[in-house]
Amino acid sequence: MPRNRGLTNHRKADRILALAGQWRIPLVLFAEGGGGRPSDTDTNGVSFLDCHTFVSMARLSGVVPTLGIVSGRC
Repeated sequence: MPRNRGLTNHRKADRILALAGQWRIPLVLFAEGGGGRPSDTDTNGVSFLDCHTFVSMARLSGVVPTLGIVSGRC
């Protein structure tokens, strides 16, 4: 199993959010998940909340239409 899959997914999400803002295209975010995965905490950091994903999503407010859909545990 790859290590730090959650961090890798945040990097992918950061790229998608950046492109949505750059290209001014609407964003639909399908979110599902129950939190961290085994080995996501095997680093020296306190948490992975220092990524840009949450700030990048907020920056799209008023720039492009955004829609968030949550299914299951999230």
